[in-house]
Amino acid sequence: MSGTSGTINTPLLPTHNLECRWTITVPSDYRIKLSFIVFNLGALEAQADCEKVDHVKVRDGNNENDPALGTFCGKVAPSPMYSVGPKIEITFVSNEDKVLQGFSARFESISGGKLT
Repeated sequence: MSGTSGTINTPLLPTHNLECRWTITVPSDYRIKLSFIVFNLGALEAQADCEKVDHVKVRDGNNENDPALGTFCGKVAPSPMYSVGPKIEITFVSNEDKVLQGFSARFESISGGKLT
């Protein structure tokens, strides 16, 4: 996806055994603010075992060597995240056998400078 703003949603149900990856690109002189609007990836409360259930990974950039911003699961939406540069990668992995609501995330391009 590219542009100055947009929304990403998990695929339509059922979402069993999927891996979906989105790379978001904004103009080169901007960064990305990523906010989760809806987030329901299961009943797991602790983030420690996210790799074992449905989860979302967010990477600052789209190269496997770029830093991870986190791996998230459960029902509590992560706080807004900010990229350092103009790209961010979101990977959704579904491996549970329950049908869940999934997530919806909004991205916005923001000018460089201090995080707000």
